[in-house]
Amino acid sequence: MFSKVIAIGGALLAVTVTYALFRIKRVSPILLHELADRYSEGSDKIILAEMERGELTFISGRLTFDYVPNSRRIAVKTEFYFQNTKGEWIKKMHEEVLSSRVLTKEAINELVEVQRVVYEIDAPKQTAANITY
Repeated sequence: MFSKVIAIGGALLAVTVTYALFRIKRVSPILLHELADRYSEGSDKIILAEMERGELTFISGRLTFDYVPNSRRIAVKTEFYFQNTKGEWIKKMHEEVLSSRVLTKEAINELVEVQRVVYEIDAPKQTAANITY
């Protein structure tokens, strides 16, 4: 689940696609918050799987959408911060690049204007037993 939106101006360097968190099934363009909602369930699955697999405690996370200038693309990055039983911090990160065609014109204009939109990732409200992998 995501809470509060933080808009930050800034530039983006090249992003490598390392993991596809989800696939867009809907062809018609969507709003930015709807795109964030698409990542919510996948993020919950990743968090719960990491917690089960590595005896980790989820602390916080971020979902970031960056507009990539002159490319008609959106860089998407999810960052998950955990602590293990020894108190050590562990960061898990996934990145991918999407076509800007997934967003409505209004959403694209918003993202072009601010360059970056960040959603905070909250801990899942469900347990791993309730999620199908």
